[in-house]
Amino acid sequence: MSGAELKARATLGFPLTRLVAHCETVLEEWSRVSDWIENETRLNNVLPSYDDPVICTYDANLFNGAIAVDVLGTHPVAVMGSLLYENPFFVTPKEFLSQVLQRAGAPPKPYRR
Repeated sequence: MSGAELKARATLGFPLTRLVAHCETVLEEWSRVSDWIENETRLNNVLPSYDDPVICTYDANLFNGAIAVDVLGTHPVAVMGSLLYENPFFVTPKEFLSQVLQRAGAPPKPYRR
């Protein structure tokens, strides 16, 4: 969902849009995982501009350790069990994207806020 869509919903009389993302579908095609992680990171630049709550759900049994660490690094807070925690593993989007692209040996993409 884009920022424009969130704004449109507000003008239609919906004060909040509650989003729950089920992220397991990305695992159907493993070549998309790096794009997905990049998208998760870039959302951190968009979502703070809105009051709409967004919850990303993950089945931890479906991820290997490297993907789990990357996913955790993209979220400023995390629910574990029934508690909400400030995530000590969170990395700013600019820094995280730089790390991911460097690991992949890819040329850096322009960083847009």
